[in-house]
Amino acid sequence: MQRQLEGSHLSIHTVPITDCIVVTGYKDTSSDRMEYYFDNKRRSGVEGVREVELVEDEGKFLVYFTDPDSALEVCKREHKVEGQTLKVQVYYECLG
Repeated sequence: MQRQLEGSHLSIHTVPITDCIVVTGYKDTSSDRMEYYFDNKRRSGVEGVREVELVEDEGKFLVYFTDPDSALEVCKREHKVEGQTLKVQVYYECLG
């Protein structure tokens, strides 16, 4: 759908389903440690980590799950790794 707003055309698109979360708030934690934590149902509340990517220049991890529902579910809890409280949010690549 396209509409004009103050002379500009806007497009509206649905946001795709995501299987990824973004994790910040850590210091000196490895990708392996993040994978171990988020792939452990007892610790994180979910399992099925497919991939963990460190985006070092932005100070964040991207954690991808095999089931998109896991990405939504894991964001409902507070997470601590090595005494550090993590900030966990759903990540949509199209939104950055």
